[in-house]
Amino acid sequence: MRLLASLVAGFAAAVACPTSLDAVFADMHDGDQKRVVINGKSLIITPHGNNQTWEVSSVLRDEMSCSAMVNFRVPGKPNPPPVDLEVNLWWAQSTEPLLEKKLTFEFTDPSGKLAAPTSILNSWIQLGTAAGPGQPCPKHFASVFADMHDGDKKQVTVSGTALTIKPYGSKEDWLVKADVNITSCSAEIDFKVPGKPNPPPVSLSMHFWLLAASEGHFRTLLDFSDPTGTIGSQASPLNAWIEVGGDESVLT
Repeated sequence: MRLLASLVAGFAAAVACPTSLDAVFADMHDGDQKRVVINGKSLIITPHGNNQTWEVSSVLRDEMSCSAMVNFRVPGKPNPPPVDLEVNLWWAQSTEPLLEKKLTFEFTDPSGKLAAPTSILNSWIQLGTAAGPGQPCPKHFASVFADMHDGDKKQVTVSGTALTIKPYGSKEDWLVKADVNITSCSAEIDFKVPGKPNPPPVSLSMHFWLLAASEGHFRTLLDFSDPTGTIGSQASPLNAWIEVGGDESVLT
């Protein structure tokens, strides 16, 4: 069984495409922030926290898919992708004793010009969360993740409280080991190991999140932040890893 039945059942009941939203998101690819406003099926995206002055408008397709086609090629938008991207909304739920929920947006290229249509090009993670009762931290986990910052893939394995990370689908040869804090369902990750190119200069805090779409799909998200505040705000994620082929992973 891929996920704890109680976790999936409880989360699925709360997942729905929002008809009203005004929130700020951390953009994993651009390294800045975006404001997203949803009113009915209207979707508006603007920059946040900088001096850019552009606006992107789109329409959510329907409540079930909670997706839209987005054209970032608007006046004032620096370095927009050359094709329209599909954005899909996912709800993220932590597995901590104090449950947290937030929204994430995933971007793909259905045309296949930038990457395979199933490849995740970018992820936006909502800043700020809502709290409530939580669920147990997973004790057994093995899956492959798309790294939004590095643009490659990583394999993550959890057995009890032991966590390992290694490259996947590349010629790199390195191994990161860490211990999972089952109370917070997080781990302090030191990527400064032999063979790992361009590791961050400080250890990062990694948290597990369960993602759910309104269509009933599930996958896992790992987000990374700097608890020291050396390379980024403690309150804003620096990177996100999104599970590839979630239905085939093991999380129990």
